[in-house]
Order: sequence, then C-alpha cells, then structure tokens
Amino acid sequence: MSDIDVRTACWVTDRLMIEALRYTVFVCEQMIPAGLEVDQHDVGSFHALACTGEGRGIATGRMLPDGRLGRIAVLREFRGQGVGGKVMDYLIARARQNHLSEVYLHAQRHAVGYYQRLGFTTEGKPFMEAGIEHLCMRKPL
Repeated sequence: MSDIDVRTACWVTDRLMIEALRYTVFVCEQMIPAGLEVDQHDVGSFHALACTGEGRGIATGRMLPDGRLGRIAVLREFRGQGVGGKVMDYLIARARQNHLSEVYLHAQRHAVGYYQRLGFTTEGKPFMEAGIEHLCMRKPL
C-alpha cells in the first residue's frame, strides 16, 4: 500500500484518532473492557499513526521508553495489506534511534506467528492479559 503514510503521532493532538482506532479494534472487536484501553503509559509513550492519503487514520501503535511495543491496532479492512508491518517498522526504527538493544511485546496468542515473521521470538509461558492469552516476545536490534 504505497499511499499509506506512517508518522509520529502526538498524544495531545492525535489522541482522538488513536483512541478511535484502538476502541474499534480492541473494545468493539475483541471485547476488551473500555476502561483498560487508555492507560497511564500513553502520555509518556512514542506513538505511530498510519493514515491514508486522505488523512484517515487506519492503524496505530506505541512504544514505551523501555522498548515495549503495544496497542498495535489495524482497522479490519486494512489488515493483510502490510499496514501493521509499516507501523512495526516505524516503531522499531525509533527504538534503534533511541539506541535500544531490543524491543518486546505481549502478543495475543493468535498473533504469535505474525510477530515471528517480523523476527520476534517467544519467551516464557503463556499468560492472561485483559482476558486474552498472551506470550512475551522479544526482538534484538
């Protein structure tokens, strides 16, 4: 998808678009309680936002200062088109700029294969988070 632009998002000015994307994917589709979606980490995190050429927000993700990636959300109609990979590449590039030696994430069980294709490896045993089974995954940089 060449007409998709991934950019650095500002939590203050882009918050409504980011929250709308995350609400659609996590609360509406995955039935995660709305109260868990926005947390204390959002303000201090680095956020990425993917938009169409017309400026429509279609995907987002964040990175905490310690390299934890999360809240990766892609609207259903844009999945399988490389948009999530573009967001991940953008976040990982920022981690490298910040001289981090690795990034890590808590992958939902169904997404483990996706993250493995991006170079992440699983670590430890499965655990529950927001009522969904997850695995910790890491990627050296």
